[in-house]
Amino acid sequence: MLVAAPAFLASGIPLQEPTDLLRRRCLVHDAQPEWVFSSDDTPLVLRPPPAATSDSMGFLLQSCIAGNGIALLPAYVCQTSVAVGRLVELFPGWEIPPYEMMLIFPHLKNHSKAQVAFRDYVNTFDFSRFAAGTP
Repeated sequence: MLVAAPAFLASGIPLQEPTDLLRRRCLVHDAQPEWVFSSDDTPLVLRPPPAATSDSMGFLLQSCIAGNGIALLPAYVCQTSVAVGRLVELFPGWEIPPYEMMLIFPHLKNHSKAQVAFRDYVNTFDFSRFAAGTP
């Protein structure tokens, strides 16, 4: 979800379309310097100039709530803040592709039963439930 604090949005130029982000303060995750939006199957790839970068979703969330900029965060990270009005979702009519997560481990041999069980659980877990707001 692309989000910002209401006070931050009120303090600058109105946002009409994703390219307007290039003129506003953006809080960018280190692993996602490009933000992709699509409308009518036409992708728009932006590389917003970061006001701050971090590899911490928590830092980006708190910075966004404090009014320091716009952040692209997973729904499960920011949905509660949106629900209580601390953050506002931007451009809900535009699609943002899901961010992929990876499970990394050293090798496929000699895993314990617990490691195998965890890997199988993660591989079959439906993370889209978080985006829908259901735990």
